[in-house]
Amino acid sequence: MPSHLARWTGLAGSVLLAVAAFLGGAMPHGDLRPTPLSIWQGPYGPVILIGWAVGTAVLAYAWWSLRGGVPSTRWALVTAGLWLLPMLITPPLGSRDVYAYACQGASYAAGINPYEQGVSTLPCPWLDTISFIWRDTPAPYGPLFVMIAGAVVKATGSLVGAIVLFRLLAVAGVVLTAACIPALAR
Repeated sequence: MPSHLARWTGLAGSVLLAVAAFLGGAMPHGDLRPTPLSIWQGPYGPVILIGWAVGTAVLAYAWWSLRGGVPSTRWALVTAGLWLLPMLITPPLGSRDVYAYACQGASYAAGINPYEQGVSTLPCPWLDTISFIWRDTPAPYGPLFVMIAGAVVKATGSLVGAIVLFRLLAVAGVVLTAACIPALAR
């Protein structure tokens, strides 16, 4: 596939994923135990699942078609930015983990050791957004992540703000990784 076509194909896949997220993403007060069957039977169920599957396949195909090389580094960065853009504004898709991160950050910010207590100890102000299995589970993440989560919660003070900041930090991590790859490859 020509690189210019791969760019727009990948963007189409990303847009399909964003549509699936808006129709059935992991909203704060959504189903805590969704299954493919419960999603299929819900509102827009077939559109969500088919959009997710097709969007993932299309995006992966576009990425795979570029394995032979891209026109330039600038072209690759612009393309990656285009593919990321729809996903920056969507609700979480396929995982409620970000809500657990926020609650673990809230626990840490309140002085509770998240390695000794689950988030239900606080109680976290957003406890009802977390899957039941994680409510009494100690944090499985390292201390740097827990400190960052605490700083995110202190800085934002809200669940939506925390989700946005976590997403921005994730994008910054991808950018930092991309910036370091040439040096590591040498």
